[in-house]
Amino acid sequence: MVVVTLDRTPSIRPYPKDRAAMPLGAGKTVSMLARAIWQIVESRKELARLADRDDRMLADIGLARCDLHVARSAPLWQDPTSILKRRVKRRWVSERQFESRS
Repeated sequence: MVVVTLDRTPSIRPYPKDRAAMPLGAGKTVSMLARAIWQIVESRKELARLADRDDRMLADIGLARCDLHVARSAPLWQDPTSILKRRVKRRWVSERQFESRS
């Protein structure tokens, strides 16, 4: 890696080939944690907006009211949208398997 300093002379710094071997700085760790918390809060807000919809609208996007209850009962550190995605996918797969048997 070549770095240009203020006096415009290039200097070479030792840089590990594997970025995973580099330790994260405290600032980057705090930033990642803040981003994760922000994402969880936004997901919970979206879950609350979905709960305001009626059952017909939820069915249009492949959800049932019980899916929202399951997602809401998940631990706070777990993203509820991942739970909803899994439940919709399982329901879609099982419906396709049922249709193929008929």
